[in-house]
Amino acid sequence: MDTIVIDFETYYSTKKKYSLKNLSIVEYIHHPEFYAQGCSMKVNHHSAVWFSRDEVQEALDQIDWSNARVIAHNIKFDGAILAWKYGIKPAQWIDTKAMVKAILGSSIPSASLKDAAEALGLPAKGELKTNNIKELTQEQEDELAEYCKRDVDLCHDIFYALCAKVPDSQWSLIDWTVRAFLEPKLEIDGAKCLQVYNSIVERKAELLKVVGVPSTTISSNLQFAELLKNEGFSVPVKRNKDGKEIPALSIQDKEFIALSQSKNQRLKDLCEARIAVKQTLEETRAKKMADISEVSPYCFDVVFSGAQQTHRFSGSDGCAGNPQNFRRGSELREAIKVGKGQKLIVADFSNIELRVLAFLSRDPELTSAIKKQEDVYCKFASKIYGFPVTKENKKERMVGKAAVLGLGYGMGAEKFKRTVQTQTGQVLQDKFAKQVVSLYRNTYNGVPKFWQVCEQVLDQINKPNPRYFPGVPFLALERNGVKLPSGLAIRYNGLQYGWKQMYGKWRKEWVYERYKSKKQQLDKTKIYGGMVTENLCQGIAGEICKEAIVRLINYGYPPVGQVHDELLVVCDEDEVEKVKYLVAAAMTDPMPWWPQLPLEVEINSGDNWLEAK
Repeated sequence: MDTIVIDFETYYSTKKKYSLKNLSIVEYIHHPEFYAQGCSMKVNHHSAVWFSRDEVQEALDQIDWSNARVIAHNIKFDGAILAWKYGIKPAQWIDTKAMVKAILGSSIPSASLKDAAEALGLPAKGELKTNNIKELTQEQEDELAEYCKRDVDLCHDIFYALCAKVPDSQWSLIDWTVRAFLEPKLEIDGAKCLQVYNSIVERKAELLKVVGVPSTTISSNLQFAELLKNEGFSVPVKRNKDGKEIPALSIQDKEFIALSQSKNQRLKDLCEARIAVKQTLEETRAKKMADISEVSPYCFDVVFSGAQQTHRFSGSDGCAGNPQNFRRGSELREAIKVGKGQKLIVADFSNIELRVLAFLSRDPELTSAIKKQEDVYCKFASKIYGFPVTKENKKERMVGKAAVLGLGYGMGAEKFKRTVQTQTGQVLQDKFAKQVVSLYRNTYNGVPKFWQVCEQVLDQINKPNPRYFPGVPFLALERNGVKLPSGLAIRYNGLQYGWKQMYGKWRKEWVYERYKSKKQQLDKTKIYGGMVTENLCQGIAGEICKEAIVRLINYGYPPVGQVHDELLVVCDEDEVEKVKYLVAAAMTDPMPWWPQLPLEVEINSGDNWLEAK
C-alpha cells in the first residue's frame, strides 16, 4: 500500500473571522470563502513536493487511492478537503494527531504538530505568514511551499517515530473515527434547529422581562452580586485558588444551586434568568446546526484517545459542537435524523463502569446483584433509607444511584454531597452524607480492598521491573504505567511518593507529572488507589466499546457515531431487527480477554437521535 503524507494550505482571514479559530471544520470548508492555495505531498519515502492550486487536481489523479493510506496531522481537516472537494476515498486514513494523543498523551503540552515535533527531537515547525492573503505572489507562494513541505516532513517523521508503539488493533479504529466524520450518514433538520433556537431566545426574553433587569447585569458576577444585595438577598461566597473570598454565583456552584431553589419567588426568578442567560450552549448550537444544514449532513466528530489517561473516545467541535455535550432529552437530538427509508439504531451499554468495577474488585454483593439483574440503585437506596425503594421512589433512588456510581472511586462525604446536589438538586446533611459513604464501604467492602490493591500497583510500577497486576491477568504492568488489553497504557509519568503540604499539614502521597489543558508547564497531580480504580474502569469500558465497534465494522455495519457508552448505527428500514441483533451481539458477546464479565445493552430505533434514544 502506498503511503501518502499530505498537507493543504488554504486561505484564512482573522480580520474576517474566517479561520478555524472562529469556525468548525465543516463551516470552514463549506464556506464561500474557501480557497485551497495548494498542497504538499510526500509519496512513500520520496521528498515532499509542493503543488500549486492549479496543479493539485492533476497530482491527485496520478495516485491509486484504492491502494493508498493517507497520513496527515489533524486529518479530519485535510481529509475533508480530499473527500468533499476532490471526491477522494483512500483505503485507509491515519491521523498522526491521534497517534500523539495515544502514545505521548499528557506528557507534552498538546498534540499539535509543533509540540509533538519538539517532544520527539525533530526540527522546529515553521511559522505561517499568509493570514488575510488570498492570492499569493510568487515569492509568497515559494515561502508557503517550503513551510508546507516542512510540515509534511514532520508529519512523516512523527508517524514513523510512533507507529511501532501503536498497537495493531488500533489502526482500524483511528480510520473509523476519520470516516465517521468524512462519510456522514446522518442529516440535520434545519427547520427543527431554528424552532429550538427561537424557543430558547423567546424564553430568555420572557425571563428577563419578568425580572426587569438587563441581561448584562444578570450575566456579570459583580453586577448580579450587587443586584442581590440591593434587593436584600445574601450573596453566597466561596474561596478561589488564592484563598480569596469571592461570590459563589457560577451556575455550577453548589451555593448558587441552593440559592436557585429558594422559596422566595423573586430570588428564584432572578436565578432562573441568570441560568438562562449563562447557558448559551444549546442556543449557539441550534443556530450553528441550522446554518450547517444548508451545506452539509451531520458529521460525527469522535476523537481517538481523547481522554488523556484512559484512551476513551471523546468528542470535538468539528461540526456544530461536541456531540458528547448534547443534553439528554434535548430537542436538538430530534434534529439529527436519518434519510428516507432508513432507521437509526442507538445502543447503550448498561452500567458498564459499574460492571467493570464489580468484577475487577470481585465484590460479592455487587457481582451477585449484577448476575441476578437486580436494580443496584434501588437495592442500595433501600439500605440507606431503611425501607424498600423502588423506581417509584425517584428521589431516594437518585441518591442511591449517585452513591453507587460515585463512591466506587474513593469519593468522600463532602464531594458526595456536592455530587448529589448537582445531579438531583437534593441537599444532604453532613452527618447523613458521612453515613452513606460509610454504608457503601461496608456493604461493598471488596471495592475499598481493590483500592488498596491499586495502591500496591502504584508502588510496583514505580520500580524498574514491575511484575503483574494482582488477580487481573489481562492487565500488564510497565514502568509508570498499566497496559490495557489493547496494548495502550494508562501512564503515570514521573510517578513518585513524597511529602506534600496541605492545609498546613505534611502528608505523604503519590503524585505524577502531566500537562493539563491550556497549561504550558508540567503539573504534579495527586494519584491514589481510588483514582487508579476509576482510570482502570473507564479505560476497560473504553476497550469494550472499541471491541464492539471493530466487530460492527467486520459485520458491515460500522457505527456512524459514538457518545460515552452509546453507539449509533444506520440501516435500511427492512433491516432493523437483523441489525439490532448484530449490534447486541457485537456489544454483549464476551470479551476474549475477560469472558467472565456479563454485558448488557439497551437498544432502540427511530427516525432521529431523540426517538431512537
